[in-house]
Amino acid sequence: MKNKFLLLLMLILVFSCSKDDERPLTEDVNNASWDITVTNVSATSVFYETSNTISNFDIVIGYRRVGDEKVYELGMEEVKGSELLMEGGLEPLTNYEFMAYNKKTQDVSNRKVTFSTMPFDIFYNEHNTNYSDEFIASHEGFEHAIKLGNVSSKAVMITAKLFPEEPAGASVELENVRVENDSLYFSIPKNIIPDDPYETYRTYSMEYTIGDRSFELDIPDQNNINDYKIKKNILVVYNTKPQILSATITKFEAVDYACGNIPSYNIALSGAFMNVYQKGPFLDEDDGVGYGFIEKNKVRVFVTNKETGDFFFVEPLTDIQKCSFFIRVGDKPYENPFGLNVYHRMDGIGIRGLESEYEFHPGEYSIRVVFEKGDEFYETNEYSFTITE
Repeated sequence: MKNKFLLLLMLILVFSCSKDDERPLTEDVNNASWDITVTNVSATSVFYETSNTISNFDIVIGYRRVGDEKVYELGMEEVKGSELLMEGGLEPLTNYEFMAYNKKTQDVSNRKVTFSTMPFDIFYNEHNTNYSDEFIASHEGFEHAIKLGNVSSKAVMITAKLFPEEPAGASVELENVRVENDSLYFSIPKNIIPDDPYETYRTYSMEYTIGDRSFELDIPDQNNINDYKIKKNILVVYNTKPQILSATITKFEAVDYACGNIPSYNIALSGAFMNVYQKGPFLDEDDGVGYGFIEKNKVRVFVTNKETGDFFFVEPLTDIQKCSFFIRVGDKPYENPFGLNVYHRMDGIGIRGLESEYEFHPGEYSIRVVFEKGDEFYETNEYSFTITE
């Protein structure tokens, strides 16, 4: 009996040892040391940095769509140009997660690093807008069409807002927001920038929403495409309304010039006026380029004598010997933070008018300027001034 007991004990020990030999010496995925930081996400790719490389060959960093079982191993990616192509592929507007993954047991770690792909890729080449690496130029009432790529079929029912750079400013709901013909369309509402006190422009960032997710309008820096750096995009929205802000009146005594010995008045208007149209090597008449460009003969200066109600027009300068005329002047220096004023670069209108019963003489006057561009008319405020002598 004793020998049988010893034999049974030996068999149990041998069996136990063989089981121990068969057990894989794998590390628990929750004890693996790993780290990954997502640096940027597009519609179909993710850029990341890793540290604390896992030493156990059975355990890798993997990724998968949130909710899926299938895990793809990270580290088998292929770099093509600046785009990182994942082994399993990425779809737009989808949630993904990184985790530690045991290839033998298929266990995944409790810790996850999640990221969400964009609904589409935005290419920095608008069909119809001036832009730079730092901003998109816009104006009240303008419709944008920004070129897209890798558009998700789920990118529907889009809404968008502008958020002012000034902390106290109110957000602005954009109009006609939609994806159509591989472009993101949206319109800037009219009359969003105050005329009193007058502002030439305001700067905004844009956020659009699809379903319950919101995205900022960020654009890849095309000058550093290999680094795939992202710049927060700024919309500089210009006030389309021109404005007279001040006037300085100077009287010139009679001189032997132009209309002979007749005194004249020089009225210098300061404000924000539409750009002068100048055809040249970088601006062709058919280009359709340039906000606020108004031809010289498409401007009317309208003066009213407030005491009599009579009015007259001051004609544009066409002949230096002309008795009365106006001319747009200024070409104001670049004034906004992004180095370009595309709408109201002219900041002055100079008027010379003879002293006469029918034109300028001491009294109360008002003046307004109308700019014509196609079927649209842009009119300044009615500005009052006094001639005292």
